[in-house]
Amino acid sequence: MLRACLLIIAILSVSYGYLMPIDLWFGSFSDYVQQRRQSIDPSQVSIRTDDSHIEWVDIGAAGTSTLKIAIMPARIHSSRLVFLLGGLTKGRSAIELIPQQDEMTFVAVDYPYFGDIDLHGLDYLTNLRQLISALHDVVPALCAAVDYMETRPDLNADQIELVGVSLGAVLVCAAGALDDRFDRVWCVHGGADVPLLLRSAGHRVRPKFIRESLVQASSLLVRHLDPGRYVADISPRQFVLIGASEDELIPRASVDLLFDLAAEPKTMIWLDSQHVNSRRPDVVTELVDEVIGRILSTD
Repeated sequence: MLRACLLIIAILSVSYGYLMPIDLWFGSFSDYVQQRRQSIDPSQVSIRTDDSHIEWVDIGAAGTSTLKIAIMPARIHSSRLVFLLGGLTKGRSAIELIPQQDEMTFVAVDYPYFGDIDLHGLDYLTNLRQLISALHDVVPALCAAVDYMETRPDLNADQIELVGVSLGAVLVCAAGALDDRFDRVWCVHGGADVPLLLRSAGHRVRPKFIRESLVQASSLLVRHLDPGRYVADISPRQFVLIGASEDELIPRASVDLLFDLAAEPKTMIWLDSQHVNSRRPDVVTELVDEVIGRILSTD
């Protein structure tokens, strides 16, 4: 029995070492964010513009750390700059769901190094490692996106907003806490307590002990990203949490916990809807209108 337990511990230790970014084995996450942010070369920029006035921007040399963002400039004058982090599969294309505004510039950020990852088959561990790296690297990517926009005086703004939606809502708390250039952080359909969120997302996994083992292992791998660790440090800047009363993915207890952990000034908004999804255009439209309306009403 002892030998079997030691073997299991050894396997888990090796798996953890392989899956976790090497710079996080012993270092702090704030140091990791600064290191990854500085690895992006802002002198290497490629910009493509389409008919919808969206700029598709790739920053960084080929074969190195790269940052992919999409920019929708304001029609008239950019008095507010809104950074957007959506769900995992949407990435920077989420900007196509936003209507162009007169005095508001939007910047949607991609998950770094993340493509069409299939968590099945022989490449499972390799793909899972890429996924975990992408989740950690999106925080420095958000900070690097602000760095780049500061080099664009044509799109500069006095007020900088950070909006995270769905998975993005879980991740923006770390970015908002570690980078005080974000004047306000919006968490849309997100919550705290990573194990609780994972149990809700994997509620169909059977048997229960396998589900719980996966929850605990996954929670360890992404512990640096738990929004409950960071949300209080957003203060004295503003924090806004938008919940969905019929959310089938984010438990009410998780939403309440995140708001309780946040420090003032903070605002809680409940909308009568399900979890946001591009296949639910009515939910998307309601959220876009809610956020834009409240930003525009800010003095």
